[in-house]
Amino acid sequence: MIHRAEPIAIWDIVERIEQKPPLPLSLVPDLEEVWVREVFREAVRDTNPSLFARIGNNPAIKTCEALDRAVRELQAAEPPIQIVIVQQTSTSDGHPKIVAQSRTKGLKLIGGGASVDYGDGHGNLLTGSYPAGEVWAASSKEHLLSSPAKVTAYAIYLVDPDDIWDVKRVEVKSDRRTSRPQATAVLPAGYSLTGGGALVHGYGSHGVMLTQCGPAMIDGVWTGWTAEGKDHMKEDAAYATAWAIGIRSRNMLPGAIPKPTQLIAQMGSGRSRAAASAQAGDSQVVIGGGAAVTYDDAGGFLTAGYPAIAGKSWSASAKDHMKEDTLSITTWAIARTGEMTTLDAVRSAAAGARRLAPRDCRPPTHRDSQRKWPRTQHDDHLAGMAARNQSRLR
Repeated sequence: MIHRAEPIAIWDIVERIEQKPPLPLSLVPDLEEVWVREVFREAVRDTNPSLFARIGNNPAIKTCEALDRAVRELQAAEPPIQIVIVQQTSTSDGHPKIVAQSRTKGLKLIGGGASVDYGDGHGNLLTGSYPAGEVWAASSKEHLLSSPAKVTAYAIYLVDPDDIWDVKRVEVKSDRRTSRPQATAVLPAGYSLTGGGALVHGYGSHGVMLTQCGPAMIDGVWTGWTAEGKDHMKEDAAYATAWAIGIRSRNMLPGAIPKPTQLIAQMGSGRSRAAASAQAGDSQVVIGGGAAVTYDDAGGFLTAGYPAIAGKSWSASAKDHMKEDTLSITTWAIARTGEMTTLDAVRSAAAGARRLAPRDCRPPTHRDSQRKWPRTQHDDHLAGMAARNQSRLR
């Protein structure tokens, strides 16, 4: 008896069958097709849903050679991105803070943003836009003058119910408190930047506010994120913490270089206020973004950096405070091929998948057999086995 979960070459199957006269070798192609389209495909239903779907949708994948090509094509490719944006607004306060979150299964936090609404007040300035576990936090503060405001946090989630993507987050805190704190977090090799966060914290009685929450180029590649702030009018000191967030497809071959992050930059300038929006292309979705403000004299501070127009752009703004200044702002949008969807659509798709693929319809030994190898090792093993089968058949 041959166990469905045990890897075995087609040639060996024929050799094990005891029959007189022996089975003709012409049966090998038929057995090969059965193994590829039924045994192998079923074995990767959970561990590689993209490959499971590709085999099912392409009847030409019926030999080990065709299977090997399909495996390698998937390992070299990255699927389109689908995102969900969740936002939450605080009540009005001099130092408002809020988190945006979703507990929907299959979502992974890959970035976020923040904006402040201070109405006709003197101004309320961002101090944080950053990840906190699987939620996105936003914070701001009035400075020296009373100016209550509402702050909105935007959490950007990657829709990944099949666990196709690995999400990496790197956090770096500045060494000491200063009046101009700065920190830069850098992703390890093999990950594409999707976004990042910034927080100035630990300041004294006056305050330090954000001047940058944006991407950093490391050795010619956008793989980092910088957090920077400054005090204003009254001396103070704080720490800065930066977060860099990136993704990598689990289907990629070890050592493969991921699809580079595409950043679109737009600049704006003005007296006392500056704003700019960066747009994604027609087939793209904005999965993250950042901003940095520069100034001529006393200073300017970020008041917004968030996804806008249904995930098609990133908007940012800044203002001076108490002392008029000329400001320039750079806004970056991080874009990839994909689309924006809704939480309701994600939940509906998940419910439909459960109805179409109940666990009791799968081979009873499948789940246990898949635990023997990590996902990438298992996929490489299966690809190698397909190639070996093909060489035996030659």
